[in-house]
Amino acid sequence: MASQAYKDASQIFLSIETRYPGSEYGDVVLFKAAECFEKTEKWVDACDGYYRIVKNYPRSKLAPNALFNAALDFEKANKYDKAAKAYELLITSYPESDKTKDALFNLGLCYEKLGNMDKVAEANERYTRMFPGEKDVEAMLLRTAQYYAKANLFGKAVTVYRNFIRQYPQVPKRSKRCS
Repeated sequence: MASQAYKDASQIFLSIETRYPGSEYGDVVLFKAAECFEKTEKWVDACDGYYRIVKNYPRSKLAPNALFNAALDFEKANKYDKAAKAYELLITSYPESDKTKDALFNLGLCYEKLGNMDKVAEANERYTRMFPGEKDVEAMLLRTAQYYAKANLFGKAVTVYRNFIRQYPQVPKRSKRCS
């Protein structure tokens, strides 16, 4: 890796994990292999390496980061459906990870790129429930209602608007007069 021979380095890292499966450092060498694939923009190969960590070392402290990186790499490869699955797996398998918040936010963006407005709204709604104190949650809730409306799920849109009003009664109403 130091000599920037990433193709060779990735193969060496993979061979170490293959030769010593389940070893104490197997997750580390797989992570390094995936990083090498990223350096050469072999996004799918990088994702394979990251997924091997999750499969072979699910309790590794690297597993949440591996899923997050895999999702980002799938996005770079324009495979938004696979990115969304990786984000979902991270959110459900590692809910306490520091990557969960970003994964849930990015999940909505993936669904938006896929044109799946009801899934965008669901992801945004989950985000606002799980992280109510985050910046821009109010705006995200309003966008959630808009996405439900775009998906012709008007009942859900109305429910989100009502919940918004209940949660944020202090938000000033806009004046009907222009200054």
